[in-house]
Amino acid sequence: MKILLTGGTGFIGYHLQRKLVALGWEVDALVRPTSDCNRLDPVVTPRVWNGHSGSLCDLLKQSNPDIVFHLATHFLARHDMDDIPALVRSNIEFPSLVLEAMRVAGCSRFINTSTAWVHVGPLANEATSFYAATKQAFDQILRFYQTAYQFQATTLTLCDTYGKADWRGKVLSLLISAALSGQKLEMSPGEQCLDLVHVDDVSEGFIQAARLLQNGVTGTFSITSGRLISLKNLAQKVEQATRRKLMIDWGGRPYRAGEIMLPWQGGVPLPGWTPMIDLDHGIKGLLS
Repeated sequence: MKILLTGGTGFIGYHLQRKLVALGWEVDALVRPTSDCNRLDPVVTPRVWNGHSGSLCDLLKQSNPDIVFHLATHFLARHDMDDIPALVRSNIEFPSLVLEAMRVAGCSRFINTSTAWVHVGPLANEATSFYAATKQAFDQILRFYQTAYQFQATTLTLCDTYGKADWRGKVLSLLISAALSGQKLEMSPGEQCLDLVHVDDVSEGFIQAARLLQNGVTGTFSITSGRLISLKNLAQKVEQATRRKLMIDWGGRPYRAGEIMLPWQGGVPLPGWTPMIDLDHGIKGLLS
């Protein structure tokens, strides 16, 4: 199997590429000149894109992948006016150019990455941020390519992810670091819930989606732990695992505007996939 991966130097891509290589799959990574290619596995081939649409078509022809995995994203929980161009370029323009380059190169299998943040509101179809709105917009563009050009595409909807080598500054990493260092934290009241899935399980989800896609099975599927945990209870788990008392001022800061208290739990489960790493074992793995 030949894979072209966008977002290969990101957190999930970092772990996914290594699992693909371990399976014996051939992996190319679509990167920019400024990308940190030290995050790529040594056997992954970097395909450096200079930003011109014509060269992107050439790169797709050179790579000639069986499937394109699209993980690249630009995430911001909140935005201001200056952030909008980068969000649109990264989350709408870039993946749209990839689809068009695939069409020109004769590639038609695509696995997209979406977010549970696009599923809020009474009908669970509203975006909770401008970032999520850009993901929704690209979903519509992808559907166009499926209808107009018979692309075979699957979208995986992700919730919160965690695991080793996580440089993103997510809340679980923050809690573990504070427990080990004794740092004091000011946090919200802590009643909001998280749906945490280990990055190894997420990677297995992408691999299963690729196998299904090979057999003609497409759709929009959810990657979820199936178990919500409040921020306060997550802090308790970190205390138990580290045997350290967290110094947290609960309510020291307000909830963020538009805070999601209960993550979306709808959607169709990915056929043949089940999370294997529960949160207790996942936290212990981070500490080891």
